Amino acid sequence: MLMFSKRTIIYLLFCSLAVTSLKAQEERDETRADLPDGTVFGSDSLAEDSAQMQVGIVDTQLHLLARSYGDSIVLRWAPEDYATWRHLNRVGMDVLRYSKDNPFQADTLAHGLRPFTLEQFRQHYPTTDSVAMMAAGLLYDEHRIRPTATKNPPGTLGSLYEIYQEQQMRFGLALLTTEWRRDLADALAMRLVDHTAKRGKTYEYIVRPSEVDTTGQVIVRTGHLPEVKNERYRPEPFVVSLSDSTIAQNTVMLTWKRGKYSSFELERREVSSDGKASGTDGWVRITDKPYVDMSPNDFGQPDSLSTMSDQVPHPGLYDYRLLAHDVFGDLTEPTKPYRVWVRDITPPSPPEISLITIDRRDSTDLSKGVFATFHLRKDTMEADFVGWHLVYYHEKDTRRAWRRLCPEQSPADSVLSIDVTGLSTGMVAAVAVDTARNEGYSVARMLRLEDLKAPAPPVNLQAEGNAEKGTITLRWDLPEDADIDYYEVAYANDTTHRWVLATEEKLTENCFVDTVDVTANQRYIYYKVRAIDFSTNIGEYSDVLQVIRPSLMPPAVAHIDSVSVDSAGIHMQWICSAEHFVERHLVWRRLHTDKQWTLLRVCDADSLAQYDYVLTLHDKPEYSREARYEYAIESLSYSDVRSMSLAYSVRWEGEAVFAHSLKLYGEYLKEKQETRLAWEMDAEPTYPGRWYFCIFRQGPEDKSPRFLLSAAKDERSFTDRLLQEGESATYFIRIKYADGRQSEDSNTVVVRRIKD
Repeated sequence: MLMFSKRTIIYLLFCSLAVTSLKAQEERDETRADLPDGTVFGSDSLAEDSAQMQVGIVDTQLHLLARSYGDSIVLRWAPEDYATWRHLNRVGMDVLRYSKDNPFQADTLAHGLRPFTLEQFRQHYPTTDSVAMMAAGLLYDEHRIRPTATKNPPGTLGSLYEIYQEQQMRFGLALLTTEWRRDLADALAMRLVDHTAKRGKTYEYIVRPSEVDTTGQVIVRTGHLPEVKNERYRPEPFVVSLSDSTIAQNTVMLTWKRGKYSSFELERREVSSDGKASGTDGWVRITDKPYVDMSPNDFGQPDSLSTMSDQVPHPGLYDYRLLAHDVFGDLTEPTKPYRVWVRDITPPSPPEISLITIDRRDSTDLSKGVFATFHLRKDTMEADFVGWHLVYYHEKDTRRAWRRLCPEQSPADSVLSIDVTGLSTGMVAAVAVDTARNEGYSVARMLRLEDLKAPAPPVNLQAEGNAEKGTITLRWDLPEDADIDYYEVAYANDTTHRWVLATEEKLTENCFVDTVDVTANQRYIYYKVRAIDFSTNIGEYSDVLQVIRPSLMPPAVAHIDSVSVDSAGIHMQWICSAEHFVERHLVWRRLHTDKQWTLLRVCDADSLAQYDYVLTLHDKPEYSREARYEYAIESLSYSDVRSMSLAYSVRWEGEAVFAHSLKLYGEYLKEKQETRLAWEMDAEPTYPGRWYFCIFRQGPEDKSPRFLLSAAKDERSFTDRLLQEGESATYFIRIKYADGRQSEDSNTVVVRRIKD
């Protein structure tokens, strides 16, 4: 008999209930009305709702499903819990059928239908049939938990829950066996085939207990299907995504989501290299029996996974497809083919290094031209063996890994001569490679060498400064020679100074953090790195790297040297810091009434050195008589430390008199006895602010022109009635702003009043 863990059985219970009950549960409300007599089976007193609330009453629905095939109709049913199942097994079930031809006459398809007895199970199934023996054991095994044998004290809630769990597990397994095997569904009295149903006819089916429970403790609501048409069955589609992994040579592990199914069939076909399947379709079923995955991964979850391994005859391309057994024991449509490439993962047998000889070919310099000759052999030469190469390892190698010494060689080349110049004594191994790139390694042997070659200089030296921490982090790449024991880092404040080692201990990593003085008045610091190998050969230094020194020193504050103001603007000179760590200066301006500064200019500190660090500013801001302008210089170091000068305040009134085209006309109108003035201009003045026209007059009694009156900017004429007979007057106009600016005078007009 199959053995199941508690977690597995809980999953199987929920899986079975989901398959047999969910669809019928959706139809429950629709099928409870208009049923024939005997819909509810129980004592007479159970018609009242109050009676159903009594302690110990079991009120469940008998779920019924049907599937038509054209020549027959198969009925499947299941109760909702263990207690109802045991009760129905004892009293039996009736299966009734109604047809539209005779809706008031029921055909009794079964009466008192009960599961096989233990003796019948023994007669029909051998003891080697584990699933059948499990079904029999679920019904008749007496070794179930008794109230006196629970882990919790008898009579407690924990004890009752233990018994309930054991019963529900038995019930769940019983439902699952009916899904696996149609014959066991018949043997457990949960299935019936109506062979007398006629093609094209519609029937109504009822499944109910054969006896009424007169105690009123068990209420079983009838399973009812009102309309079942006997027509040809079409398998339901099965859509699922497969995935694969290779777990052993020629062995594939397939994985898919179980969904609502519990048992499956798997089919396979071989595919040629051009993507064509062998034979007509080439599908071969690789499951002898319905496959049920009993692994405990994510049991009880809707997306729990099933896995199955398959051993193919040889590496290559294969297609797989999956079919599922539904609750009636029928197979779904197969899934779409899923293609798997089965690789050869068996490495070739390992070779052997039988002899190593060393040859130094440069007699003038023994550190150059060092070659090692390796003699290789292999007892078994596989058909897919394509060649071999050599790998080298040194326990103190900076790379900490085996590295290849030569390209892949032909199997016929059993003697390999390799340039090992620069290598020190280490381990070597021969590697055999097949067509699938599997590798078989020989036993490692010692390669004894005296290293006389110094390592190459490190490359790609880079630096990153941190002013807050006062550090410079250096990084570099490994040189071509990888047998590096340690590195040495040297620094200097100038390339002409003496170099000093920054590393006191052996530096084995290609990274170094140097702590520097952040108060020094120096812009740069210089670094270089060299490597020393395990044979104490000292390599050349890398290229010198110039690094901007991190600094927390604020730049000296700029101060004003001279200021002059004229009609062309404001002219200023500032004396700025000459410190080496200063990067640039920012020139700011604002009205003294504003909060925000405006950036006028950015000056590179190095460019000011040729002018003795004097920053000259010529600025022509907007005209303003009401406010003063403020100027300040902000100095920044390479570490972005800033200092701001004191603000210098200055007033600039701009041009008090500006040129503007004004044309004045004038004449005396005898009829009206008045002087009429008119004027025009090409365009309005461009200065911002409020402005107007001013009219000036010099009469007979005036020694010089005097202001007569003003006119709005939209006026273009004026009438004067002050002239007497025989008198004359001179007129001109100008534009004037509210802030005091004014234009040049217009042309002069002389008007005379003749005698009447």
